[in-house]
Amino acid sequence: LIHDTGPIATAAPEYRYAGVPLPANQHLTVRLTLWDQEGAPGETLTEVFYRGDIPFDAPWVAASRDEPGRAVYLRRDFHCEEPPCFAVLYACGLGYHQLSLNGQALDDALLDPAHTDYSRRLCYAVLPEAQRLIRPGANALCAVLGEGWRRNDGPYLDAAPGKPSFFGLPQLSAMLVLTYPGGRSQVIATDGQWQWRHSPIVQNHLFNGETYDARQALPGWDRPGAEGFEPVRLVPPPGGAAEPMLIPPIRVKAAYHPVALSQPRPGLYVADFGQNIAGVVRLGLRRLSPGQRITLTHMELLDEDGTLYLPN
Repeated sequence: LIHDTGPIATAAPEYRYAGVPLPANQHLTVRLTLWDQEGAPGETLTEVFYRGDIPFDAPWVAASRDEPGRAVYLRRDFHCEEPPCFAVLYACGLGYHQLSLNGQALDDALLDPAHTDYSRRLCYAVLPEAQRLIRPGANALCAVLGEGWRRNDGPYLDAAPGKPSFFGLPQLSAMLVLTYPGGRSQVIATDGQWQWRHSPIVQNHLFNGETYDARQALPGWDRPGAEGFEPVRLVPPPGGAAEPMLIPPIRVKAAYHPVALSQPRPGLYVADFGQNIAGVVRLGLRRLSPGQRITLTHMELLDEDGTLYLPN
């Protein structure tokens, strides 16, 4: 037990913690019981959380050869003598990152980290469930790094006096903190031991989508021992102060099936999902030939001929 307030008689809807400093790198459980004006206790509410406000000072790494618009694979192999009893990953990949351990996604969040002016403030993701994917022996911590708001050029900037202060090179800072029985710890941070290569996402843009070339796919790139990678380069920090990301993550909440499917002309299909949503398409493709191109275009309105209305 770290702190017990005992009964507090107050009309205020909040309580400010005033106990001993809370420990880092472990789950914390809060139990809250409310009494009514007659002194009868209500239901006890229990919430588990994790303290993420730690010194986040891992170095920043990037591809040694920058190719604007192309997403980057980043990876680091590491070794564990025994399974950790607790592990948490802190990570900030600018513009957006997708994180995995041993080929499995660390969470289901999309478009992380939250966008800020990176020259003033940086939000890092806190993932305290990493130990479920770590195994004794060889492990691989990996990230896919996209442009996001970090490099989002376009005509909308023509009237601006200059490039936004948060524009710059896509880069990653991360540290995986492992705690073993007995209190021993191990930190796997971004450093010169990380490696990189270009991904099959040959073009990605926050407004214009992405182009994925399946011919360049590298199965197993995010598993221990993957080959074909080069050393990263260390790069300067973006400049902002780092803090844990507190807003709720963007997640898939529901799946919608088309309510109508039409074919205005050969090779062109229009799927109507019946409502305007914020989402992405899940499309199953079979028997494709090398070099065959599939294009997905999204729009809110139809033109008179039944095709998408694209002028706007």
